Amino acid sequence: MANWVVPVKPIAEAMFGQTVFSIVWVYVCNTCYFRVFPPREILIVYGERPIDDIVAKFESRKEKYKIGNSINISEGIERVKEEINKYVKVPCTGCGYCMPCPKGVDIPVCFQAYNTSYTDSFISGMKAYFMCNALRTNHTGASKCIRCGKCSRRCPQKLDVPRLLARVKRRMENPLYRIACWIASRVGKY
Repeated sequence: MANWVVPVKPIAEAMFGQTVFSIVWVYVCNTCYFRVFPPREILIVYGERPIDDIVAKFESRKEKYKIGNSINISEGIERVKEEINKYVKVPCTGCGYCMPCPKGVDIPVCFQAYNTSYTDSFISGMKAYFMCNALRTNHTGASKCIRCGKCSRRCPQKLDVPRLLARVKRRMENPLYRIACWIASRVGKY
């Protein structure tokens, strides 16, 4: 009968070890997740109704949204536009006057993807940048810029396009992008 009783100590030690491992695993996974998908910073534009209800809804999802600012529509459309433009990193309108680039850089697409990486999410911006640049037969990304300045002279917004393209390259053409480009070069392009 003594052989039928299972010792409790090894089972308790195994359970304790599994619990510690689970806690560490959850912490590491959450940390990685929130670094890749940080909360989106949002601007709340509200009208006649009180802002309290909508703020309460966003506050209940702090892991997903971070309220950057709020503005009432009664402050005027120009003030609302001004506040929205604070969230856009490159004020490019996509007019295309900077095109064609002598090296084939698709400047408006690069800026649009860069802005998307800040306004929507980094992953959305990377997806747009990859699909519009790396999947083409001729790469059209920011890394092809030779800083000739022809685009800046043509830009109606007077943007320093080569300097901004260097920022785009630094943010968007990261190791993840290079790995994806390598895979795409093996699979095929359109």
